[in-house]
Amino acid sequence: MPAGLRVMSLRPASLDTAGGEHQLALALDSWRHWAVALAGRPRVLGPAGAGLTNSSWLIASGSDRAVVRLNSPIGERLGVDRHREARVLDALAHTGITPPVWHNDPDKGFLVTAFIPGRVWGPGDLANTAQRRRLGELVDRYQRIETGLPARDYTAYLDNYWHQLQRRDVAVPESLAGRYWHCRGELANWRAACEPALLTHHDLTPANIIDHEGRLYLLDWEYAAPGCGHIDRLAMGETDCPAEVQELAALINDLWLLVRETAES
Repeated sequence: MPAGLRVMSLRPASLDTAGGEHQLALALDSWRHWAVALAGRPRVLGPAGAGLTNSSWLIASGSDRAVVRLNSPIGERLGVDRHREARVLDALAHTGITPPVWHNDPDKGFLVTAFIPGRVWGPGDLANTAQRRRLGELVDRYQRIETGLPARDYTAYLDNYWHQLQRRDVAVPESLAGRYWHCRGELANWRAACEPALLTHHDLTPANIIDHEGRLYLLDWEYAAPGCGHIDRLAMGETDCPAEVQELAALINDLWLLVRETAES
């Protein structure tokens, strides 16, 4: 989710719909066009973790293993731009920060990445000073990368969520509405806290960090964009982030949760 403050319980991925099975089958059928030469059409081994929106599947072909992510049909409502994500992944391709991309088809709705057999971080890792230092070094690396993408317009981003809720006649809690209007009115004054625009993951949760053989890999760049780099620092548990950044990140998180809840109802 977009600000690294996720509070909703995870649930296992599911292929209990014909549409999901068909989408996975189409993804696997494209295996001859992937960047890695495989022995044959991959087979599905089972779910790969759990997620709030997308579903991911561990696959194998011979000794090669990968993860297929099926993109959520409500991704656009949640602020996801798959073509922007593809450009971010291209910019990160040779950094070793992300699992190698085997195939990415934003239009057909799936992404294939190499399987990294490491340990997924938990909350205890972010509470560990040495682990936070390692993560901070990784954040430093990717925030120096130029993607050529425009900086995120947080006003438009918030408005996208707000207008969806209004169109669906969602009863937005008064306190949340007040925070939205306050934050929206102050964003121009907060710009200095978010400059220069740095590549920001916007979903830097432990579940998106894999620790393998002394290296960290970051997953799920679907919300990434040049933006307020402090948001990723805040997600790491840093307490000296500007108050306005903390307010912005919390508001994005809470609006995201409400939009997701109503988009799936």
